[in-house]
Amino acid sequence: MSTIIKYIFEYGALVFAFGLMAPLIAQTLVAFGIIGIFGLSPFFIGCLIAGLYGLFAQVKGRWI
Repeated sequence: MSTIIKYIFEYGALVFAFGLMAPLIAQTLVAFGIIGIFGLSPFFIGCLIAGLYGLFAQVKGRWI
């Protein structure tokens, strides 16, 4: 159990990005009527944006 928690905290930025930010970005795109950019679903776009931002945070060790 402790190894699972260590693994989650080790990649916490990516877990946060895909778990919270990706659905939030997707819902924001749908709320503003921005659906189907380049034929991609809003959730895929949210995952792409949040994943890149989470990867940046994971590599740099900070969000800003």
